[in-house]
Amino acid sequence: MIIEDQTVEVKVWDHNDAVIFVYESVHEKTGEVHESGVPVWHSYKQVVTAIPVDFTYDENLSDDDKLEKVRNAADALSQLYSHAGDYEMGVSYYINHNPYINS
Repeated sequence: MIIEDQTVEVKVWDHNDAVIFVYESVHEKTGEVHESGVPVWHSYKQVVTAIPVDFTYDENLSDDDKLEKVRNAADALSQLYSHAGDYEMGVSYYINHNPYINS
């Protein structure tokens, strides 16, 4: 099996119930120097993967149940990526609490 570097597009919609992000914190020198003589750094988070989560209406899950499932998945990803070695990794999520309040 050969694994090649590639970029994969993940669709995340405004109607997803939740989205979990795994990201790498990146710190790069800009080449500029501050007036104090210290190099200027640019820091940002680069998304490694995004996982959209949807729950069906048939499941009758409470908001607390949904939050617990998303947190459990985020915690599992945190444990998995905690062994990423030289990379500063992070996991975050958002819950799309009430996307259709005026429908």
